[in-house]
This record gives sequence, C-alpha cells and structure tokens, in this order.
Amino acid sequence: MSGSDESDTTNRLSHRQQVMFDNTVERFEEYLLTAGKTPRKDIGYATDTARARKSRVLRIFYWIWEHGDVSTELSTEQADRVIEALDTDELRRRNGDRYSETSKRKMSNALADWFAFKQADWEPDISFRDERATDNADPFTKSEVKKLWQTSLTYKNIPKYNNLSPKDRDRWRRYLAQYLGKPKEEVEPADWREVNRSWKVPSLVRSARAAGWRPAIVGRMRVHWYDPEKQAITIPGEHAVKNESRWKQELPGEAVEAIDRWLDQRENKSKYDDTDLMWLTRKGQPYSSSTLNALLRNLMDEAGIEPRGRNLVWYSFRHYVGTYVYDDCQDLKMVAKILRQNSIASADRYVHPTVELQRNIVDGL
Repeated sequence: MSGSDESDTTNRLSHRQQVMFDNTVERFEEYLLTAGKTPRKDIGYATDTARARKSRVLRIFYWIWEHGDVSTELSTEQADRVIEALDTDELRRRNGDRYSETSKRKMSNALADWFAFKQADWEPDISFRDERATDNADPFTKSEVKKLWQTSLTYKNIPKYNNLSPKDRDRWRRYLAQYLGKPKEEVEPADWREVNRSWKVPSLVRSARAAGWRPAIVGRMRVHWYDPEKQAITIPGEHAVKNESRWKQELPGEAVEAIDRWLDQRENKSKYDDTDLMWLTRKGQPYSSSTLNALLRNLMDEAGIEPRGRNLVWYSFRHYVGTYVYDDCQDLKMVAKILRQNSIASADRYVHPTVELQRNIVDGL
C-alpha cells in the first residue's frame, strides 16, 4: 500500500496489526487472481479486475476504521452495516461524491469475494444493480438455465466430514457455525450432511425456471398452495401480483421432486415452525428482489455464467419463459396466458429475439 492508502492505515493499526493486515490483503489478491471468479474450479479474475476488487475492500476497511472499529478482521455484522451505509449514501467516495448504483453493486460483490476468501458465509440483505430498470431484464438462454439448475444441486456443498484433516475440519466447522447461526462448539458431523443435502435452493430455482416467478410471489409463496398429487401450485387471487385472478401453475417432474424433497426437510427446521411460507432466507426472512438477486449472482458465479453486457437478474427467469414460449409458438396470447399478463402488450415486454432465431434468420438471407 502506498500514498493516501498507507497513511489511512498507519495512524490506526499497530505495527503488528499492520504486518498481519498487509499479509492478509496480499493473500486475498492472490486468491482473486487464482480462484476468485469461480472458486470451485480455481478460475481467477483478470489482473485489473482483481486489483479493483481489492481496492474496494480496502476502501471498506478504511471506512470502518474511520468510524472507530479498528481491527484486521471483518464480521458479517460489519458487512451488513457497510451495505446499509452504501444504500443510504452514508458511505461515499473519498471526494464526498455518492457511489453510483453500479459502483455500489461492485462494492457489494467485492465484499462477497472477501468472505468467500475467508470461507465464511455472507449474503447482503440489499441488492444494487446497474442503472437499468428491472423491466429491462434480459432472458437467460436455455443452456444457462440448465447450468443454474445443475449448479443449484451442488450449491454450498462442502467436503465430507470424514475426508477432512483435523485442521481443515476446524476451518469448515467455523464456516458452518456462521452459516447455520450456531456456536462453533455445537457444530456436529450431522450439520455437514444437512448442508450438502438441502433442497431449498434447487426447489426454488427449478420452479422459477418453469414458472418465471416474480420476486414478490417467491416471497409470498405458501406451502399449502402446493398440491403434490396434481403437481401444481395454485396462487390465490388476493396474493397474485398485477393480476387479481386465481391461477394454477403446473410444474414439471424435476420441480415437483425438488419441492417434495424440500418440504420433507422443511418440517424438521425450527425456523419454519411458525410460518407457512415455503422459502425463507438464511436469516429467517421472506425472499425479496434483493436477496434473490444476491442468491442468483452466487449461482451464476459458480455456474460460470457471464452477463456479457446483459442485465441478468431474478426477473431474467420470467423473461426466459416469455422468450422461449414465443419462440416455440409465435403467439403472444400464449405468452400472456403463461405469464399471467393482462394484455398482449404487457406480454410483449418479456419476449426477446433469441440467438437461435437470429441465427436462423441470418442463415436464410
């Protein structure tokens, strides 16, 4: 570190703290370069990207230190405080300017990289996006939704308990303690199995792929709406979004199996004892656009899905459904029916020219 960065730390950290912090930051940058992009496949970021992400994390530490909490560690509670400060513009650039929504998103992503480097579980409660409206979301391709489904089946998987050395076992026990919200000394071998066998995320992803759930519907989804015999979910009119009529959503076999397995597990989770909501976040809250987008970013990172200039958010599942329904039948009325839209004009917003369709047109010229 040099220049203003060095002066920021010298006056706040002791010599030994400074040495340890510099070593940690150096290892963090190496992690970003070698595995930060897709940790499970040891794929790192480009040099400029890694340096930019390290710089954002340093800015976060400096801001925390400026507010009197001087430490070389960063807790999940402090990370939540940083996200709140970004959201309210309390955390600003050095020159006093507010961060743009795009910059806030990049700060949040860098913070997620830090916790991944530390092998600690953290997801932001607030999601930032580029200055593009949610309605302008782009669709996933068919291959991408298949990747998201397959990735959901291995999401958050950790090494088996019996395959770990005592040192690695202790490190993963610390990770599980944070993830499960329990004291480290209470983490047991059964907790390893629970994390690796959870069907919550697969049931959420596979049903969204089939139905194009709006975030609001995910947050409102009730267990009793699901009929396993009819393999369908019926949304009451009073809970529908932008359409007050009752509607029934048929589900494919994979989604049914994932939901059935999830509901079996859900019965044994105390977090769900007093609620009929089908899915809750790790913190026991209903899902929202922010938490769904944060989950989706993690899945996309693990699946190796690159936006490539597209606005890929949770609504992209809905745009995927509209796009490929139209691609199959060339009928906007069918798109409106599948997506529960009140008009053809509303359905048209969810239809995008697919790569396959563009290729066929070009081949015919």
